[in-house]
Amino acid sequence: MTSYSTTIVVAVIIAKIAGLISIVGSSFILRDLFRNDRIKLKSTKNQIILCLSISDIISSLFLHVIGTWFVPKGLVYGSLGNITTCEVQGYIGFLSAFMGAGFNASLSIAYILVARYQWKQDRMKKVIPYLICIPIVIGVVVCTMALIYDSINWGGGWTCELGGFPVGCDYVNSKVECERGSRAGGFLLAGFITVSVYFFIIAGSMFLLFWTVFKLEKANEKFSFQGSSATRKYSKSVAVQGILYVVAFLLSHALHWIETILSHVFDNSASDVLLILIVITAPLQGLFNALVYFRPTYLESRRKKKQKTLKNKFAGEHTQNIANAKTTLQPEVHDD
Repeated sequence: MTSYSTTIVVAVIIAKIAGLISIVGSSFILRDLFRNDRIKLKSTKNQIILCLSISDIISSLFLHVIGTWFVPKGLVYGSLGNITTCEVQGYIGFLSAFMGAGFNASLSIAYILVARYQWKQDRMKKVIPYLICIPIVIGVVVCTMALIYDSINWGGGWTCELGGFPVGCDYVNSKVECERGSRAGGFLLAGFITVSVYFFIIAGSMFLLFWTVFKLEKANEKFSFQGSSATRKYSKSVAVQGILYVVAFLLSHALHWIETILSHVFDNSASDVLLILIVITAPLQGLFNALVYFRPTYLESRRKKKQKTLKNKFAGEHTQNIANAKTTLQPEVHDD
């Protein structure tokens, strides 16, 4: 019986649990978007969030929940599959993951256009097809070419991914000849460049959104007339929401991105601690997105509850004051 390291066993189990949590989070977002005659789907930002949530459910299912079950049998703890199941997992899982990263970049751009440049819904409708279609086309091209050239294989972790086999044969300084996926290095480079571009778009958007919030705060200190103040308040809330979506993406992907650089470029394998951190954070974007998505609803509910409490308190004080006034105005009765 093959023995596996405790770290790998723990990583496989955590990945499945975290993947399920992410699926639940994204499913709650989809449920909310399709409620009340799909009114929320009229928003261009929510249309991108719809695509993002669907891609997260698919990638979480194939890469993390199914995980090692589709990896060729005997390669890693829990592996039960073969080359075909490995290719199915890697293609569908990484296609949806690539699209998800692209949708995050598109969402960041959408928030910049609305919060910083005050784009209205009619104008946003003209760019939304590009923001949705470009990530899909890039993902399909990269993953399909990798599939054609046998460059989807077990990557040494809990899933099949873009890369050659045996593990490490496609690394920059590797002297091992690839049995499968001799061109995997090129597809990995294409994928890495694509995701890096998405990262820079998202990071740049985060900077611009922070700058937008800063300028709005300064404007609020100088001007206070009602119409302009309401516009600034809306722009600020949109900017903050955009920043939080960026944070959700970075929490999920930054460590994995760094680990990819360390392993493929510098030939340094991830430490056990880094591996566990990656396996905890990487599958959880659905949960992080759900926390951000439902944040405005929670804040609005808390605001209404606070207003109701203050109103009831004021009404109680007012009633008490009236009662006290009546008591004061009553004539005193003296015993003769």
